[in-house]
This record gives sequence, structure tokens and C-alpha cells, in this order.
Amino acid sequence: MATKEMQGVSEKMNGRLTMQKAEENEIVQCPYDKTHVLLKSRLAAHLIKCRINYPDAELKACPFNSTHLLSQNEYVAHVIHCPDRKIMFQYGLSPPPAEWENRTRHSIIETNENWDEVDAEDYDPKKYLDRVAVLRRAEDASRSECKNFVNNKRMRLD
Repeated sequence: MATKEMQGVSEKMNGRLTMQKAEENEIVQCPYDKTHVLLKSRLAAHLIKCRINYPDAELKACPFNSTHLLSQNEYVAHVIHCPDRKIMFQYGLSPPPAEWENRTRHSIIETNENWDEVDAEDYDPKKYLDRVAVLRRAEDASRSECKNFVNNKRMRLD
């Protein structure tokens, strides 16, 4: 799949990315626009952005790997031979580890608590601020109301 042009880009990028895994350094093409060439590790993020530019593209996502976008006529053949399909089926068909069977099972503890039916009064920040010695501004008030508010607060705080 890699052309000479893509290999040149790959060599330039590999010089900067020597610490990453070889799989992440693989260069791939965007399924929406074949001129977009990028690292495999960046493909998922790129597809999200590129999908916006191509709303009419009729590409179907593979059920095993969302970065595999294919046309309808390639889709069925891909699903049968997808390399990520093997991983999914191996995971689903492998028996559970023996230590899972031998683990202790805890009984469910019944409680009669119900936090949805609390008889507590709702919190009102204005009531709280009226009781506490805190300097604050009067919000949404006229100039005369602000003066009265400040004078009342000063008297309470003194």
C-alpha cells in the first residue's frame, strides 16, 4: 500500500519518532481523501476532523476497528477478512482464568437508606451570605440600592 512518496514521508517522520512502536510509525492513507497521508496512531483523530469535510461520503465503519472505513461493496469482504476480527474472537472465545472461579463471592448488604428522599432544606446562598461576615457586591441593583446594601453590610460587620 505504501508508494515511494509515502515511503519518503515515512523516512522523514521515522527520524523524529524513533521511540514509538513500529506499528505506530506505519504510514496510512485517509479513506476520505487519498492525498492525506499520516501516521497510523493519528488516524482516528484525523478521521473525526476529515469526516466533517466529506459529509456525502458513503463509507461504512468496520465493527472490529472504527478506523477501517470502506465503501458498501468492499464492506462484506473486509468484515470476513479483517485482521482485527481475529483479536475480537480470540478474546471472546478464550476461557476465563482459573483464579476467577476460585475468588470469594460477597453477599449483597441490604440497606434501608434512600438518598433521594432527604428532608433537608435547599441551599440558598443569599441566606447564607446574609448570616456570614463577608464583603460582597449587590448584584442587579440600582445605584441607590447598592448604597443601601453597602451601608447595611458595614453596620452589620462593625
